[in-house]
Amino acid sequence: MSRKLKLGRSLALAASMTVLVGTFPVIAQADTTGYLSPTGAGTYAAWVASGNVAQVNDYVGCNPGGDTSAWTASGPAVPPDSRASAVIDIASIPDGATITSVEVLVCQTRGVAGGTAAVFQTFARLDAADIDSGVDINTNDDANVQVESPQTIPVNVVKSGATTLEVGVIKIGTAAATRVFTLAAQVTYTPAAGPAPPADAAPVPVLGPLGLALTVLGLGLIGGWRARRKG
Repeated sequence: MSRKLKLGRSLALAASMTVLVGTFPVIAQADTTGYLSPTGAGTYAAWVASGNVAQVNDYVGCNPGGDTSAWTASGPAVPPDSRASAVIDIASIPDGATITSVEVLVCQTRGVAGGTAAVFQTFARLDAADIDSGVDINTNDDANVQVESPQTIPVNVVKSGATTLEVGVIKIGTAAATRVFTLAAQVTYTPAAGPAPPADAAPVPVLGPLGLALTVLGLGLIGGWRARRKG
């Protein structure tokens, strides 16, 4: 086989590997908001309100000594499955993104010192549809010690300019009292993919690591062949 033929085949191999190895798909990465505090009262207000939504805006989680007012669901006076909710502003999430989960963080304790533990759950309300966590939270044993309780709720909603989010709590069972002092939400989402190229657009090859190495090898072969010709 002649030197010219060998050189041609080497360069063809390098070029083909540059295209095959160096072209990679763009994969969207998930993103997460910080904790978002409520901005107003939600759809539900079935719990006895000894405070109001404004009093859960200042803190995320528990602030010992600072959370003095709370939503309270007290014993048989509040029926099972009663809900309370607050509005979360999600304007920071780009339209077209897919919301994949909502973490609801509450600061809670039982309502009466020395009483029995109470049970509740959290829920998210996306575009007027309630999505319950399905997992019970038992209130803290000490009514005077507040406890942070997070729950992550899987969802699948494509966000638009009209999408709304509320988060809240659901009373489980009939006995004992529950107090929720603060409420916050952290939203995980995947941004929408970039615009697709036109149908008649030719793919643009990207030089990957192996393609780069083979291209350098091909250039080296050219240099050696030219040097031998001059010699």
